[in-house]
Parts: sequence; structure tokens; C-alpha cells
Amino acid sequence: MKTGFSDAEIISDESSLKKYLSEQEILSNTENPRFAQSAEYMTNMQPQFIHEESSPIPRYRTAYRSSPLVQSAGNKSFLTDSSQIYVKLGIHAYMETWTERMRKWLSKMIVKRVVVLIENVEKLQPLPTQNFSSSLNFPSSKPSDSLWYNISTPAPPSTNELLQRLAQDPAQKPDIIKRIKYDKYLNVIGSTSREYVIKRIQELAQGAYLSAFKWNGGGVWKGKEWTPELPTDSQILIHLFCTYMDFLLLQDPLSEIKPFTYKYFICFPDTPEGKSSSVLIHQSHIHPPDFEVVYAKEKWRPDQGRNNLFHTLIFFIHCIAQKFDGYIDQVNMDGAEPQLQFIFSGQWKSK
Repeated sequence: MKTGFSDAEIISDESSLKKYLSEQEILSNTENPRFAQSAEYMTNMQPQFIHEESSPIPRYRTAYRSSPLVQSAGNKSFLTDSSQIYVKLGIHAYMETWTERMRKWLSKMIVKRVVVLIENVEKLQPLPTQNFSSSLNFPSSKPSDSLWYNISTPAPPSTNELLQRLAQDPAQKPDIIKRIKYDKYLNVIGSTSREYVIKRIQELAQGAYLSAFKWNGGGVWKGKEWTPELPTDSQILIHLFCTYMDFLLLQDPLSEIKPFTYKYFICFPDTPEGKSSSVLIHQSHIHPPDFEVVYAKEKWRPDQGRNNLFHTLIFFIHCIAQKFDGYIDQVNMDGAEPQLQFIFSGQWKSK
């Protein structure tokens, strides 16, 4: 007898019944996420395109998922391995909207501000270097790549040297803080040129949604296409995010401690094993860049590809909201700074 259903859709035994019930339970959790009813900042989350101004070239397009949630094999459908975490967390229906907001948040709260910082430091008078031994370690930067000096002048002062000068002349404190922030934001792991990092940050700042972002590449440098000797845009953005959070958690902006980076971020070749933090961001690969969140020793792996970093940050922020009452150490994510509630609500708080 023909039923109008395929063999894969017919429940013929106890095993297929259990499978069907399990699938329905997963789907019901995604259709009505419990967290949407219990957190005030998780309102107004229905997917919608945000109409904002953006840079005309290159033009930003809606950030769809990097890979499909469901794949097909014959008459059967199944969740991809990475997509299971979206379903488990009950957030897959919101990821398109949240990804757009994550890009906008990074652009507004970090990238554009760093561009302003760079411009301000460029306007400062060079600091004299006499009576101080230079010990600042620019990982791969040559003297000609620095905005502070040219090839015929001494290397720039280190953070410790700047602190010594501050002790001698407290009036220099505002400018010294700017220089220290400048140094930390631009000290990207694996960078062969500080000038490239500056140029690329300025390019990423154009528009409202990081429209120039290339997850596994970067921009043209000295007339040549990007090469792996330069940091990827993903590497630059994760460094800017961690540095921004470091300054938020620091009580003294002059401190050389990196409280967020040391506690909540770990990069290949280091592994999460042995880390005491309950939740952290793990960069498991450099080329191609690949990120994940580790919570209570469980790996939350988002889709690989162009949205991997944005989804990882969303996972991390969602975990902070749900598991830690919205606090990253002493900083409330709902506060006027860092305004991370924007990712979920779409609303900025006035300062």
C-alpha cells in the first residue's frame, strides 16, 4: 500500500520511534529557547536585516552561515557535527542577526576607536630616548616600519621606560597611556610589519560592518597580495578584542598585566588542558584560523570559515550571559562599556 511517505519517514519499530522522538525534542528546543524568556537583554531577537550605513566598497552582504545547518544523504537529513552545538544551545535561528550585530559591535566599539588612537599617537611629539636603554620587543617589525621613528633614529622606548618617565614627570601621564595602548593594540602575534597592521585596521574600520574583512587573508601590502607572513584579519580582530577586554578588566591602565588574555584566551600551539578557567576562547589553528569556545572542558565548535570568529565570540558572550550572570570578572556585559548586550538586543545604551 502506498502511503505517500518514503521508507525513511515511516516509524516501523521501537528504534525508529526513539530516533524520531529524539529529533523532535532537539527541534522543539530550537523553536522555543528557554533563555529567551529569562533574560531581559535577550529581547527583540527575531532575525531581521539591520539597515545601517556602510562603506560602498567593498559592500557588506548579510552574513549567512558558513555551512548549512542540515545536510542530506539520500532521503535522510542529519545535523552536521559543528551545527549540533547551535541546536543544543537553542540559538541557530538567531545567528544571522547576531552575526551582523557582532560585526557592527566590533567595528564601533573597537576597530574605529583604535583608528582614532592611532591618529592621536601620530600627532604626539616623539619622546627623547637619552638616559634610557631601549628594550621594547617588536616581534617582527623593522625600524622603518614604526610610526615613532625612522631608520636613522633609536628604537622607541619600552613600556617600562615609559613608566619611568611617568614617575619623573606625572604631567606626561595622558600621553603615555595613549602610547601604551597604541603599543598593546598593535602588537599582534605573528605580525611581520606594524605598518601593515595599522593600514589593515584602518581598512577594516571603513563602513559599519567590517566589510573589508577576509577571515583567512588580509589586504594588499606594498602592491602585493596578502601572504601568510602577514596576520590574517581574524588574527588581528581576536587580538583587538582581547586587548580591549584587557583594558576593561585592568584597574590601572599602565599595568602590563593582560587579565582577559591570560585567563580567557589560549592560542595554538597551547591547548586548553590544564587551564583553570571555566570558559575560554581557544584558537586551535593559525592557518586557516579556527576558533572555538571551551566551557567546563566541553568544546563548543562553530562552523569553520568566514563566520567562525564571529560565532565563537557570540558563543563566548552567550556563555557569559547564561552561566556567569552576565559578568566577565567584575565587568558587567550589560554596562555602558562594553555594551555586549547589543549583540542580543540590538539596542545601544546611552553613556
